[in-house]
Amino acid sequence: MKKLFKKGEYTKKWHLYSDYVALLCSLFLIYRNWFYEANAINAVIWIFLGGLSLYRLKFNDRKFNDG
Repeated sequence: MKKLFKKGEYTKKWHLYSDYVALLCSLFLIYRNWFYEANAINAVIWIFLGGLSLYRLKFNDRKFNDG
């Protein structure tokens, strides 16, 4: 995780955008696992993984450093 961040900010734009993509994908998979497959265990796993990307976005306040 230290490689992706420098002084609590994103070092490249793609780090920021990859967290947004991870959050959207996990939300879709949570919805699919919970409602269509009725598999609560997989939904809980995706909730945890989606929470990690949400935590990273909140922790860095959606900022990136181009310098």
